[in-house]
Amino acid sequence: MWLAETAIDRATIEALIQEEIRFIILAPSQAQRCRPLPNNEDPDPQWLEVGGNQIDPVRPYRCFSANRDRYIDIFFYDGPISRDMGFNDVLSSSQHFAGRLAQAVRGDQPTQLISVATDGETFGHHKGGTEKALAYAFTREFSDRGWTVTNYAHYLSQNPPTWEVELKARHCLELFARGRSLAGRLRLRWRRLVESAVAQAAPRCAQLAAGSACKSV
Repeated sequence: MWLAETAIDRATIEALIQEEIRFIILAPSQAQRCRPLPNNEDPDPQWLEVGGNQIDPVRPYRCFSANRDRYIDIFFYDGPISRDMGFNDVLSSSQHFAGRLAQAVRGDQPTQLISVATDGETFGHHKGGTEKALAYAFTREFSDRGWTVTNYAHYLSQNPPTWEVELKARHCLELFARGRSLAGRLRLRWRRLVESAVAQAAPRCAQLAAGSACKSV
């Protein structure tokens, strides 16, 4: 499941677990710390702090509920490659795109996932012709390099998490504050209108989510 703006907090995690959502995709900046999953040989592995975008995105992670009796799995997309797709010229050709992905391939991993995320409007809207480069990469370029195109669900079924993660909270208010700052710089008044509209709608949406709406989803 993709969350809007990848916004997450503990309450959201608990709700997703309750609804039996299997996995979500988050930004690497949202990980606080991670460690190998406890086992009989090492029941309390040491936590590694990864709060500065240092989470390794080549593997899935497990995030437990507050009482650790249930969980949801999490994928983190590759931040640098994703930024390059949106703001640099890596999508100018399928060869260039594959070459940028190849920089993330590591020889110390028997299997790894390269996961990226960018706005859909990048393809053919912000950058004309990039949808063709993407299509050729998927149909020819990747297979020529011996890469397997997969999806999160299939990869997870073949490679269950061996690490767990704890997250930083990323609230919607924080996201709107970031949008408001950008609006001030770029004079995009519509962002303020959206912020106001969502703020007014939020209480009613919360009521619906807590009531019959949840039962009908």
